[in-house]
Amino acid sequence: MNDKQCDYFQSALREAERGLAVAQHAVGAMYDSGRGVAQDKAAALSWFQKAAGQGHPDSLFLLGVKYRMGDGVDRDDKVALHYFRLAAKRGRVDGVLGLGQPSESLPEMSLSTAKNLASAQYDLGRMYLEESCWLHDPARAARWLLLAAEGGVSDAQYLVGMMFEAGFGVEVNPSLAVKWLREAADGGHEEAQSSLRSYLQII
Repeated sequence: MNDKQCDYFQSALREAERGLAVAQHAVGAMYDSGRGVAQDKAAALSWFQKAAGQGHPDSLFLLGVKYRMGDGVDRDDKVALHYFRLAAKRGRVDGVLGLGQPSESLPEMSLSTAKNLASAQYDLGRMYLEESCWLHDPARAARWLLLAAEGGVSDAQYLVGMMFEAGFGVEVNPSLAVKWLREAADGGHEEAQSSLRSYLQII
């Protein structure tokens, strides 16, 4: 960690201790990632909860992610869904992610909402893929992208296929690589079509 990050953490901490929700969220994020301060999942959870208690949508959403994934807490889908719904009410469209199983968790979901769900899952997966993002985690990216792929998002199907081909975030699995590349290719995804042709020549 560099001096600039440490200074930013101290500044955010002062504001967080005064009760500013956006600062509480920032402090939680820095504890969670270990940027500007030693990583401390328990402290991150505490600050996210404080910010969420004031209705901060990003903290509400990330608490949903933590309980959904069992990150620093015991996995609890009911608690995760609770936070996702609160986040959605506060304007986080991806709060509708719920448990990733619309037919079970949100039985009233319309077709258009289900499509939005898969799109949000794809966006979250891409966020976990970004190396510049403090949430960077290829394994989690793979889990969310797989949900989006199952929801019919062709870009997610392509990425999942490539991840199974390369063993990035998942174990190498040629049959699953072909399955998802073919799904995307059949949907007209040009990169998937090209990758599938190349891959079939070497396996």
